[in-house]
Amino acid sequence: MPDLVRATYETHDIDNGTLVLGYFQEVPFYCACLDTAVATPIATDEILTTDPPAGLNGPDYLEASATATPGNTVTGYVEGIFTYIQSKGFAFSGIVQVLPNFTLDLDQVDATTGGAANVDSVVVELIKSGLGTTVDYSFGVQTHTTNKGVSGNTASIAYAEPTLTELFTFNVGVTPQQEIGVTPGYLLQVRMRINFSAYTAAAATTNTIAKCRLNCYSDLSKVSKILVPVV
Repeated sequence: MPDLVRATYETHDIDNGTLVLGYFQEVPFYCACLDTAVATPIATDEILTTDPPAGLNGPDYLEASATATPGNTVTGYVEGIFTYIQSKGFAFSGIVQVLPNFTLDLDQVDATTGGAANVDSVVVELIKSGLGTTVDYSFGVQTHTTNKGVSGNTASIAYAEPTLTELFTFNVGVTPQQEIGVTPGYLLQVRMRINFSAYTAAAATTNTIAKCRLNCYSDLSKVSKILVPVV
């Protein structure tokens, strides 16, 4: 079994002729948040990059919160749409892997009854984003139900901040290969959304505040990314 991601594998037939079986390079594209948005080729501060950090003062995550009053459950979401802004052309095919990385935090809970937060689902869409008059093309939207959570009070060991990663795979086909760049008129783009909720018991006197972060750390310690088989 070949053990390298980037390699050329060879075999030999009976008359010692060489047959090339296959070649590909699986390139990681890291999600990054910029402190200063770019204007070209599109206006955005959420990008895909192969060489982090992309912005020295950019935030390390996107964050949203949900506040549940006693006896209630409240939902929220955090979403990012990340674009590879380099318009020089490349092509890819096969299976694209998307790995959102996110952290769930109980920011405030009742000291006695505690509170709870839950990641309900993760949604990912892989897109060829059209440049100019070119129409966007979606490779599909996938939703994974996760039901992973954290609960407890301020003194409980359960009062942690779990960091989770969910794997999505998109089969974009082999023939024809997918073209990215100015000439075909597309940029590579991924949309990630984390749906989460906060819960507070009826007996509580303090609201539960849950925060969810979609991670884009420039040091790659916690980072959302996609793996693209470039051909």
